[in-house]
Amino acid sequence: PPRSRRARPSAAPEVLPSVAPQGDAECIAAAAACLQDGATHVRLSALKALAHLSLTDNHDVAADVMACFGSDEDTNTAVLEALSKVLTKGDVGAIELVAARLESARGHLRLAAVRILPSLVAEGDIRGIGVIAAKLAHDSLRVREAVVEVLVRVVKAEDTAGVETIAAYLEHDSDEVRLLAIQVLSQLGTGPGASSSSSTVGAAVLRRREHASAVVRETVAYAVAQVYARGSSEACSATLRLVHDSDERVREAALRALIDIAERGVATTVAAVLASLKDTEPRVRCTALEVLVAVAAKGDEEVLDAVKGLLSDPEYEVRTEAAGTVEGMASSEEASAREVRLRREWSEKCR
Repeated sequence: PPRSRRARPSAAPEVLPSVAPQGDAECIAAAAACLQDGATHVRLSALKALAHLSLTDNHDVAADVMACFGSDEDTNTAVLEALSKVLTKGDVGAIELVAARLESARGHLRLAAVRILPSLVAEGDIRGIGVIAAKLAHDSLRVREAVVEVLVRVVKAEDTAGVETIAAYLEHDSDEVRLLAIQVLSQLGTGPGASSSSSTVGAAVLRRREHASAVVRETVAYAVAQVYARGSSEACSATLRLVHDSDERVREAALRALIDIAERGVATTVAAVLASLKDTEPRVRCTALEVLVAVAAKGDEEVLDAVKGLLSDPEYEVRTEAAGTVEGMASSEEASAREVRLRREWSEKCR
């Protein structure tokens, strides 16, 4: 026909919803073929047609629809709308289909998965959350970053089962995976970067404080500092127990955690850190000296006397840290005088 009478390229997919019954395989295939068209408006029409024609849980159509996700926001919106009609929330098969795109080398498909998965995972859906969390151990950093972003969106702080699914990765063999689990939990807990307040997250972490593996107990110490707010009595109590752990790495991690969660000048905290000045491991003594600057009151004479005792420690790094701690703990009005005296004492001790 003359050009003026030819149908627009998008006409066929546009009219399909009004002339074809839902679930018509031939029409669905025709609309899916239009998803490969070079014209944006044709692809948009095809997406709208598929949203009306496809039956729920049609994973083949969903895969074709996801492939359209790209830089064009109108198309992306149509993709999300179509998938909301084609896939059912809580369908593990659908979650697996979309989650697999988190591993794609194509950035726009990873982005599509990040945006779509929150609408598919129902609250408390352990299987769905587990499918996504399993990818925390992926080789690609980009994939792991995408997984963390999704988990923060789909796991609720009050969802005990969901939080426990993530906390289980604190026991993973990989250091990196354990740190990623802490990153997710920190955004769900009550720490500085938390999105909401919940004791559920803290409880999931503390359940592992007596784990048989020292590596896991060390991870717990780091996690406590991230998921609890400063001054939490529960967090401080648990951390102080870890300060006396049989493994030096756990003791060191627990001491460092006190910097983030302990209030300054609390007697029980200061006493525990002072006891660590006598630790058999030099690096634990160094860490205890560093922590005292953060948890002890400025100018505390008892603490200063204990620290000065380490100016004659047999280990050079401990003596150096002790000198810095004495200077760091001096009250502002005494700082200058103490610095002069410290330098003199330090010179004498190091001869």
